[in-house]
Amino acid sequence: MINKVNGEIEIGNVRVSPSTTLSSFSKSTLGISSKVLVKNNDYVTLQVDTNSQIGLNLSFSNNRLSTVTIYLKSPESSWSSWSKYEEHEKKSKHNKILYADLGLEPYRFSWGEVESISDSKSGGSYVLVKYRTK
Repeated sequence: MINKVNGEIEIGNVRVSPSTTLSSFSKSTLGISSKVLVKNNDYVTLQVDTNSQIGLNLSFSNNRLSTVTIYLKSPESSWSSWSKYEEHEKKSKHNKILYADLGLEPYRFSWGEVESISDSKSGGSYVLVKYRTK
């Protein structure tokens, strides 16, 4: 999923890296079918259909891929079905995947860093990949 040598991420039919640009991604089949979540001047976030149980949001700043948010999709996702236990379970699964791909924390590399997050404000758990700007 995450290549610790070069920061490339491969999930389902999606492959991105620190060198991915918004203009090149937008022209791809996946880019064309992606949903724009945020568009604010030079900042754009896209929700990408991975054709898998893993969700993926790509954020671009000044045309460069800056962050990737990876999360486990829930079959039914609403506040009425939300539970702290299930979010804790998701975070545990994220941690296991990261350990298998990247080894022991901290996950800091020449290309950026990776962290497993449980966000109490949004009620979600996800993996955040932050690429260094060049």
